[in-house]
Parts: sequence; structure tokens; C-alpha cells
Amino acid sequence: MPNMDLTRIMILSRSGKDGALQYLEQTKPNGAFAPAPTAITKTIFPQFATNVDWLGRVCVVLGLTDGTFGFVMEASEYEHSVWTPPISLGGVFHGHPIKMKRNRDGRLAVFSIAAAIGEAGPVSHACQTKPMEDPTGQVWSDFESLGGAAQSITIGQNGDGTLIVFALQADGTVWFTQQDKPVPGTGWSDWAGLGGHVSRMEVISKPNGTVMLFTVQKDGSIATRSQQDASKRSWQAEWVTVATDNLIGEISQMGVAQNADGSIMLVVMDETYLSAQSLTEAGWSGWLHFHDAVPATHMSIMRNANGALDLFVGDDTTSTITHLATQPFPNAPLWRPVDLVLTKEATSMACVLDRTFVPGEHLGPLDADARMFRVG
Repeated sequence: MPNMDLTRIMILSRSGKDGALQYLEQTKPNGAFAPAPTAITKTIFPQFATNVDWLGRVCVVLGLTDGTFGFVMEASEYEHSVWTPPISLGGVFHGHPIKMKRNRDGRLAVFSIAAAIGEAGPVSHACQTKPMEDPTGQVWSDFESLGGAAQSITIGQNGDGTLIVFALQADGTVWFTQQDKPVPGTGWSDWAGLGGHVSRMEVISKPNGTVMLFTVQKDGSIATRSQQDASKRSWQAEWVTVATDNLIGEISQMGVAQNADGSIMLVVMDETYLSAQSLTEAGWSGWLHFHDAVPATHMSIMRNANGALDLFVGDDTTSTITHLATQPFPNAPLWRPVDLVLTKEATSMACVLDRTFVPGEHLGPLDADARMFRVG
């Protein structure tokens, strides 16, 4: 992958002291994290989402206490300590989690649910009007409704670059809508159902361009649904159950990521253990327990610059973020515990891959697509 050795993991969060936005980042690729979070803005917000733009700058959309959306970003692809002042994106923020994804042409898109907390509602969406080089000249579209009746959402990306929105409805069924073309403003498909009895879901794009949906069903089982053909965007007829014989009790957290070799790593936390297994062309490897279960509100799997995956958990009740485990080498089947508390003053953890630029280097949108396939 081009320039992968220059990425650093950044963890964004709300300050446990005053609720403002802050970040904690590796001091160098593959390196240790800074000793304490750095404040970005004093703006107070209950929800946020993060991703990187076409130049690799970290961007954050905020759900603000005044009921609108805001936006901040790194001011330069070369300097990570300088951020733009918050700007308003308008819209109506209802309190639901925010999702953020980058279109194929480099424009960022933001999604949320336009309904009161605890209620299902239509998906609301806005995007940048064009990829922006000037961080102070951000221009966004108005928010538009994509319809639907979602209680929660997650965003994937088809092999042709079009974004796909998955909506979990109150009855546990999953529905989706996708862009007609990989360019904002060209329309969205009608909503189509995938069925299921789902309580949580995650999505990943496989190396062949197909989208794969991972779910925890309401009966506690794990089930997947995959596209059969990346170009036709057609789906398997049925859900496929992943064996859970070695898991104990209710699954409280689930994360999915791509190994350096393209295989898929699935990590779950049940009532007793954290367990992992990988999916290759030969099938699932089988569950391996690698850590006792821990209190966690959030869980994130990120790939380090050397290709090995790192596992982070955040616990909002204690305001802690912990680097819990790591692969000892890329594609390793078993994780090694780290158990390093990174901060005791953070809530609402979200991770992203920051990009360290070399002065004079040019990185175009196609390189950025290759580099950031596993972000958000």
C-alpha cells in the first residue's frame, strides 16, 4: 500500500473534564502515544464523527448542544497541532450518533437520524460541495432526507465507490439505500430490505470490492450477509451464521477490520472474554480467547503503520481509554495484551488514521483511497 508507513493512529474524544473535543496521537508511526490528550476546541457537543479528507487531514463533524451540526479539521496536512475554528453546517441535530464517510471524488459526507432519541426516523445527509484544499473555505450542501425509518445506521462503500447506508429498524430488520453513482448529488436508490433480527451491526469492504455486513442477532448469534458481485451489487439470498460455540453469554462489543493480507479479523467481547478469529478464502479460523472481558462503552480496531492491528477500548463510566491488545506481527491469529491506559479523562472515543506528510510530497486522491480503505 502506498505511504502506509507514514500513518499514525489518532484517538479523538470528549474531555472528561469539560466535554470539549481533544485528540491523542502516536508520536510517530508505530510509536507510543503522547502522554496526555491535546485540546482542539472548547465547543461542547454530545456526539461527533471523524474521518480524513482527500489530503489526509483529520476532519470532525460535531453534533452541537444548540441542535445544529459543526465542523473542525486539521489546518494543514503537515502540522497536526493546528486546527481550524469550528464552522456551522446548519441542519437539525437530534442527538443520534453521527456517521462520516468520504466519497470517491474526495468529498466528505455526514449522516445522522432525524428523530428524537429512542425513536426511529429518516436518515439525514449532507456533503462537501467539492474536495477542499483550503481548510478555511469549507462549503457544504444543505441537509437532505434519504427517508427510511432507522434506529441506528452504519455506512459502507461499494466496489464502484458509491456509498451505501444500512439502517437498523425497530423490528430488527436491516434496510439499505445506495448512491446511484459514485458522485454526490446524483441520487439514491429506493430502500431495500435484507431482513434479519439484528441488535447491532458493522460493515467492511472486502479486497474484491464486495461489501460484507456483520451483525449480532437478537438471539445472541452472529450472522453475516455479503454482496455476491461487486459490479452488480447483488446480495446473498440468506444470512450466514458464524459459529459461537466458544463464546459465553451476551456479546457486548463487536469490531471488524482487515488484516494486512486482506483477510478479515472479527473481535467480540462476551461476558467473560475477548475473542477473535479471521476469515480467509478457506473459511473461519476458529475463536481464540486472548483477554478477559473489560468494562467498555466503545471498541475500535485500527491498523498500525507496520500492518499489525491494535485494539482500543473506551469506558465512558470511568472516562478511560485503554490500548488493550495488539497483534505481535501483521496477520497474527492471536493477540498480545497491552493493557496500557492512555488517558483517564476522555469519553466518546473514536479512532482515525492520521497522515504524516513529507514536505514537497504530493498525494493525490487515488493514493488517498488506497491508503484509507479501513477508516470509518
